[in-house]
Amino acid sequence: MGPMRAGRRGPAEAGPTPPPGRISRGSSGWRRTSGCPSSIWPTCRGGDGGSFINIWATWCGPCREEIPHLAKLKDLLANEPEVVVLSFNVDTEIGLIAPFVKEHGITLPVLPAAVYVQDLLPVMSIPRNWVVGRDGVLLAEQIGFGSNGEEWVKSVQAKIESARGSGPR
Repeated sequence: MGPMRAGRRGPAEAGPTPPPGRISRGSSGWRRTSGCPSSIWPTCRGGDGGSFINIWATWCGPCREEIPHLAKLKDLLANEPEVVVLSFNVDTEIGLIAPFVKEHGITLPVLPAAVYVQDLLPVMSIPRNWVVGRDGVLLAEQIGFGSNGEEWVKSVQAKIESARGSGPR
């Protein structure tokens, strides 16, 4: 498992401008662009305490290993409604998602997001986790999952805690 990397605000790279409301890669990190179509995201801001977004697929072995630890993270954050915890599933066969979610007892919100994520990321590597500040800026990203789930949960909790202090209220 790679460590969560801190993002930095910076100017966008030269190239095509992403559609409004999408997170785009900047030259020195990640940022959220202005605008927010409600059909893609119900709010331009994350929760007042930030957001945690997990990107996964049913066919991904490391994603499956991460599931129990996602459940633990969700349980630990259950009394913190200001923190939004959700997942983007990138399966191209949408019919696989609901049976998998039911079979594995996944209780966090799962959004079918294959096209959205594929448009957003130049290279698909999963599992992928994002911690987003309440201002919509991507503060940390992790790609992959290792075998130490307890350390992973602690690392994510620390990044979420740092998101609480980011951006305007």
